[in-house]
Amino acid sequence: MKKTVITLSIVFLGGFIYSQNLLSHNENNKSPEIINALDSVIFDLSNSITTSNYVEFPISIKSDDIVNALDFSLKFNYANFTFDSTINLTSYISSNGHFTTSDSTLRFTSNSLTTYRNDTSLVSIRLYRPGGLTCSNINLHSITVYLNGDPCSYGIKNCITTGISDETNMGKSVNVFPNPAKDFLYVETEVSADIELIDILGRELIPKTSLIANQEKEINIHIIPNGIYFLRLFSANFSSTKKIVINR
Repeated sequence: MKKTVITLSIVFLGGFIYSQNLLSHNENNKSPEIINALDSVIFDLSNSITTSNYVEFPISIKSDDIVNALDFSLKFNYANFTFDSTINLTSYISSNGHFTTSDSTLRFTSNSLTTYRNDTSLVSIRLYRPGGLTCSNINLHSITVYLNGDPCSYGIKNCITTGISDETNMGKSVNVFPNPAKDFLYVETEVSADIELIDILGRELIPKTSLIANQEKEINIHIIPNGIYFLRLFSANFSSTKKIVINR
């Protein structure tokens, strides 16, 4: 009887050790995150902002992997546009962009301990422009992109002229703060007006509301994703448009 119990114990213990070793082996041989042509960096000229001085367009990613680094290099119509800056649209990414005149190339590098968000504007490129030129004249080319240090694919969304300007103001004082904003915007102006917040395509994001002259108005924006938007104020004899950046 004792012999049987000892034998069964040895068999059970051996089976347990084998199971643990198999589990450990499977854990150690999990497939790593693989960046390939199915992962993309998107240069979104369709959501560009055009002002009298510059053109600015956002960049996002599409990936089914965990992404903690984004790098790219590119060239543009350097004969007509001048590089101004890369603008970080997030609160969790460390980034740096610089333009090298010797080879007319813009290089950008970034990383984060936080996973990059999909389909969200992460950074934008701002280029000075001469009068008359729009995003359709930028001509991006010689593009190389990397996610997590590995090559991936890229896409360019073609330019769309929306007719929305960065800022217009018909002679009236308009105060909007903070900008960039997180959860709330505060607006004050000299005249009573209606207010609406729209995206780059002109879609209304919050219900139209009224503003009383010289009274500060609070606007709740906590449900609106990070990005670039426009605050429109208008009445029968007045209109103003302010560019708003939401960045948490």
